[in-house]
Amino acid sequence: MEKLFNSKSRIWVLGLGLLVLVVGQGVGQGLGQILLNSRERQLFLDDYLLGALHRVIRRIHQPHKYEGNPVVRADRPWEQNSGKYAASGKIAAESRMIQITSAPSWDSQEKIWKMWYVGGLGGSAFAQSRDGVLWEKPVLKVRNFEDSLMNNLVTVLGEPEDSPHIVQHVLLDSQGTGERRYKALLFNSGSRRPLISADGYIFSRLSVPPIPSQDTAMLNYDELGKQYLLTVKHRGPFGRSVYLSLSRDFEKWTTPRLILHADAHDQKL
Repeated sequence: MEKLFNSKSRIWVLGLGLLVLVVGQGVGQGLGQILLNSRERQLFLDDYLLGALHRVIRRIHQPHKYEGNPVVRADRPWEQNSGKYAASGKIAAESRMIQITSAPSWDSQEKIWKMWYVGGLGGSAFAQSRDGVLWEKPVLKVRNFEDSLMNNLVTVLGEPEDSPHIVQHVLLDSQGTGERRYKALLFNSGSRRPLISADGYIFSRLSVPPIPSQDTAMLNYDELGKQYLLTVKHRGPFGRSVYLSLSRDFEKWTTPRLILHADAHDQKL
């Protein structure tokens, strides 16, 4: 059950247990509306929605970096850098690298963390973990690399075999079924193409127009708004800027609109 509370509503937090009560009219007029789902836990980083605190102390715990980092290393032949980067002189030709462009996804059915990353020459690959610390790279046998299928590379049907198959921003859609359980974007120069997959290993392109973007983008799903949010990179008034494109069905996307850019003051700093 979802309820829409305006900024006059007050939440009373009692230190006697994990009890959150939403009650009538309160303070904070003119601050907009907030959608609260009574079935979900609420994270209170400040007192914005709180009417009063009783026997409650806010304690911020200092995070600690895991001593075993990095937990995923570039240790496969297909994770070697491409000649383009080596030729630029930025990275040694024989070095290896991985790039992660989205957070791991928890598969509630299989009880495992899943992660997709870009690994140099081979393109995009897959890793999984039970605890988020110890990661393995399972052999998927879906894409050829140097005459062998014994790797963890994912593939995009219809893409040339010698192309990198750069699959980014994979979402494990809790509402998706069949071939649409996984959604992702295919990186192309100047655009992103929507992809779908049944298993997260073999992806197919949707027959829809690509979304224009430069080299950086990010995909998320808004659970409350029931829509996909794609932020892309384009030039704005003062150089690189962030644009937003929206979709309800992952097929029809709005024209990217400018949402964040530098201003004249930034140019003086």
